[in-house]
Amino acid sequence: MKRRNSQRGFLLITAVVLVVVVSLLVGAMAFMFSMSSQSGADNLQSGQALFLAESGTEYEQRKLAQNLDWYRSATDPFDLTTQNLGQGSFAVSTNLPVTKLKTRALAADLTIQVYSTDRFPASGFLQIEDDVTASGEFVAYSGKTATTFSASSRGTVTIGTVTTTAQTHLRDSNVYPVATLVTNLPANCSAPAQSQIIVTDNTKFLDAGTVVVDTEEI
Repeated sequence: MKRRNSQRGFLLITAVVLVVVVSLLVGAMAFMFSMSSQSGADNLQSGQALFLAESGTEYEQRKLAQNLDWYRSATDPFDLTTQNLGQGSFAVSTNLPVTKLKTRALAADLTIQVYSTDRFPASGFLQIEDDVTASGEFVAYSGKTATTFSASSRGTVTIGTVTTTAQTHLRDSNVYPVATLVTNLPANCSAPAQSQIIVTDNTKFLDAGTVVVDTEEI
């Protein structure tokens, strides 16, 4: 009798262990299935995001190819609205130079040849190359033709807190007009009155984009 009871007790313990093991296996399989489903969904969304990004790039490249002389336009030629595509949407922001050097500009040259001066004021400042903390340069000019600037200074030019000196620039270097602030720009631009950037000239600025004040991008 005792032997039969001990066998029943052993079988009961074995059954409990088996139930626990099976429960753990079922839980593990359910967890793996859930993770697999989530991973599949993440991969799908990742692929859709990459597709949208590539579509946005190709869309803007096509717009640029159709507007090679965009800098001659009196209005902003780029469509900055959100474009819907498939299960998502994209919006493209384009940062372009206003024009480029048509020939190499030596440090001593007072005539700067570019492809177009249409988006520049009659006189003022221009910036050659992007980084004025490295090889970039500010140039003061007193006049212009359709494709040239008459530099009044190629030595040391200071705008705001940034000073540059004359440099030699290669053909096709980027060229930008330089607008200066009329009033100081506070560090906190949360208030509507403070968020307005008042400059000396805004001739044909793009409707939206990035401006650089000293070395701060806004």
